[in-house]
Amino acid sequence: MTNDRAAISERAGALVAERGLTAQEPPASASIAAQPRLRLRLRTVLIFVSLVIFLLPAIGIYALRQHENTLVQQWESDLARVANVVAAAYRTMLVRAVHSDLASHSTALDAHAPLAWPSLDLGDAAIGSPFPAPMRVAVAADPIARQIGEGMSPVLLEASIAVAASAWLLDWRGTVVATTENDVGRSLRHADEVRQALAGTGVSSLRRISDAGETFLEFLVRGTGLQMVVAIPVVLDGRLAGSVVMSRQAPNILNSLIEKRFLLVQGGVLFFAVAIAISIVTLRTLVLPIRRLSIAAQRVSNGETDRFERGRPYRVREVASLADSIGVMVENLQRHARYIRNLAYSISHEFKTPIAAAHGAAELLSDKSGELTPAEMRHFAANIAADVARLNRLTKRLLALAQAEMATAAEETTDVLAVARSVDCDALHIANGAKIHARIAPESLQATLEILANNALEHGASRIDVRAASKGDNVELWVSDDGVGIAAGDRAHIFDPFYTTRRDCGGTGLGLTICRAFIDGSGGSIELLPSERGAAFKLTLRK
Repeated sequence: MTNDRAAISERAGALVAERGLTAQEPPASASIAAQPRLRLRLRTVLIFVSLVIFLLPAIGIYALRQHENTLVQQWESDLARVANVVAAAYRTMLVRAVHSDLASHSTALDAHAPLAWPSLDLGDAAIGSPFPAPMRVAVAADPIARQIGEGMSPVLLEASIAVAASAWLLDWRGTVVATTENDVGRSLRHADEVRQALAGTGVSSLRRISDAGETFLEFLVRGTGLQMVVAIPVVLDGRLAGSVVMSRQAPNILNSLIEKRFLLVQGGVLFFAVAIAISIVTLRTLVLPIRRLSIAAQRVSNGETDRFERGRPYRVREVASLADSIGVMVENLQRHARYIRNLAYSISHEFKTPIAAAHGAAELLSDKSGELTPAEMRHFAANIAADVARLNRLTKRLLALAQAEMATAAEETTDVLAVARSVDCDALHIANGAKIHARIAPESLQATLEILANNALEHGASRIDVRAASKGDNVELWVSDDGVGIAAGDRAHIFDPFYTTRRDCGGTGLGLTICRAFIDGSGGSIELLPSERGAAFKLTLRK
């Protein structure tokens, strides 16, 4: 029973609040207007933070890979330039040595395709096996080429030192005639790069230094444990006279990073600052507002409804929606508290008068029974009966109000004119027309029309007109009479509980309150319309 009364009080509180008892409070739109224009969704903030956290190391790895790739291409170009210089020197010395007998010291080429450097890309370059060692061969090197190679050994050594690489000068058969290693007279023809160079095509490639396979560091720096090989042909008058091969270890990005450690420290500080900024943004947009709302909800649960602050700015939609919901809940709690207080006062006032009168009459009958005449005793008994009857009417009306407040919106539709015809009142005149259906329980509509009809009859009406029409998504039902109407000073209070101008005639002031509760519970509304004669009400119902 207590829970039912609480539910009734809450519904009644919302009803009274809508009727203007809380007009002094600021409207909800005021707090909404104070909110920021840009509101992000919670999932948007979380996705953004997650992406940024994920992208920070990804950006670092990408930048590392790009820097490493740039170094590889730069070193490849350096090897190619030095190899071309060596090739040019070899061509010059060969022309001087053979004069017009070039055919004996070279081989014909079908095509010549010099490679444009840089061509290596760590992202998609194939990694070959370790570069093969020169092999012994039965055929000796070209004598002219061998002679030129001996003279060019110092030049080849200086060139290899300049780029920290190993270098080989080969004759047209692929035999080593000069080198920075100890393998003159051996052949490199079996190496893929040399075969392509002897076919007239310049080439560069990446090979592993050993057969150990891919290392863990290659996840971050792919150039670790690799060597670069550049081979270019020496072409003279369309004939292949030899080739130059240069090889060096691929750039170690870790060493480069050590050299640029101060730049890395700056980047680390930047990333740390970004992480701190993300944490601050997350803290200010999510953590602190949610914590603030949690504290506010705890205060509300403790009954401190006057300490909830409205109008704070929230950047996240869900948090702003939660704050608005808590604010509405607080306002409803305040309305309910005021309604219960006002209702308790009104009930106390309404019940106090007949109870006091009946109690006084009963005391007189008990104490002065011997002194009272039969007519006086009947008078006091009649007064007691009248007071009890009023209490009975008030009780029934309060029960009817409770029933109306507990009514819920109906899903089925009702023919409103058919319900109006079922009301037992000869003064009712129902307009003819097609069936018009609205979402309201037939008993709720019937009780509403009965109360409106009884009020009209009590105010001298002889005719009550009822008509209905469909207006968009709603049904409008008009109830008008030709009675004395409602005074201008009473129009603003006719829906207030216990407000009546016929108290001396037994009026309870709950009839129109019950009507509004029935209509509001069905999702509609009822209003008093201006009228030249009598009273006119418009009921707006959902289709």
